[in-house]
Amino acid sequence: MKTKKTTKKQSLFSMKHLIILSLLCCTPLKVLVAQIGPIGPFPSSGTKYTEAKQTNIILFDTEQKKKRDSNFYVAWGKRSNWNKNIKLEVLEEGAVATRDGMFTDWGDLYLVSNWDSSNFENSNIRFGFGSNLRRNVSEKMRLTGKGWLGIGTTNPTAKLHLTGGAACIDGHELLLNDKSNLRMKGGSISNWAAFNFKADYDNTGDKQYIFRGKDDIGYITFDAWNQKNILHGKTTFKNDIVSEAQLSLKGNLTFTNTEEVQQLSTYKGLEIALNNTEESHFSVKNPIGVHALYVNLQGNVGIGGIDNPKEQLHINGKVKASAFITDLSSFPDYVFANDYELTSLSDIKKYIKANQHLPGMPSEKEVIKNGLDLKEISVLSVEKIEELYLHLITQQELISKLEERVHQLETAKK
Repeated sequence: MKTKKTTKKQSLFSMKHLIILSLLCCTPLKVLVAQIGPIGPFPSSGTKYTEAKQTNIILFDTEQKKKRDSNFYVAWGKRSNWNKNIKLEVLEEGAVATRDGMFTDWGDLYLVSNWDSSNFENSNIRFGFGSNLRRNVSEKMRLTGKGWLGIGTTNPTAKLHLTGGAACIDGHELLLNDKSNLRMKGGSISNWAAFNFKADYDNTGDKQYIFRGKDDIGYITFDAWNQKNILHGKTTFKNDIVSEAQLSLKGNLTFTNTEEVQQLSTYKGLEIALNNTEESHFSVKNPIGVHALYVNLQGNVGIGGIDNPKEQLHINGKVKASAFITDLSSFPDYVFANDYELTSLSDIKKYIKANQHLPGMPSEKEVIKNGLDLKEISVLSVEKIEELYLHLITQQELISKLEERVHQLETAKK
């Protein structure tokens, strides 16, 4: 028997086919047919038939001519219809294919790439459709030597890399263990029904959902354990904000519409509650930062740059009103009572000379120091006017008596 020298590649090629056939032929076969050439009508020549009830080892294309479509077929059934019952074929380029079949094992099933470990990093297991020729396969999924699985991509850059479509989890959970990350470059997470995020699923401790930026700052924190959520940084809302509970802001609330007047409206009422802490207040500032309106913790109101009002209402500027009403416990009608002691003009003269202001009226120094009490000064002014009228009435009575006396004297001379 003549022997031929073969290259390492040819030896591996033949050995691969021998191993495959040895595994597949470990049970009795009905008909084992080997053909060199494309599938077609039953060939009249160049075909070998082997019928056996036990394992056979078969070599094909031993001359290594590598003719086009030089394939090896395993079929079940009779010789007359073998090409309709092909179960296994081995292509010349090394592809192993089944016809409506499966690759199965009673134990673990291994699909191994780079079994000789010659090029581990660049070896892949590729999954595809469309052809039994390597050059025509439409690749759909790839498992790299690093253990990275790519679906829709031939260059996965992570343990699981999906491109060009959606990932569907139907009725099951996507479990991320402690310190695991879910990273996306663009795209979205969507659901046809309600979408639930649940932290601390096992109810074992203080856990939150935190959305972080590139600077690792938690811009949005959902904290179900402590029943509070946090928004950090500038937040834009383009529609209504509805809150059925307390809404806490640690920062500024800015209305930035420069084209339309914005409104803050309520259906029933608006209460602004100040916390019982030092310097707690409510204020409205003008563009240069001056308090146009200021309300402190005591309820005192300052208007016009007053940021420390000492009175219930402190206004720095003019006040214009169509009416002014004040509550009084009494009014100076008591001046006209019979028992009212009217100060004589001579006593008033002495008081003015000594004090430089009317009795009962505040002095200039007091007004400058304490301000002018409009309620008090209005009552005092009415009181002084009524007293003045009483003095005028008394003087008028005296004048009338003097006129009558003068008239009597003039009449007597005539």
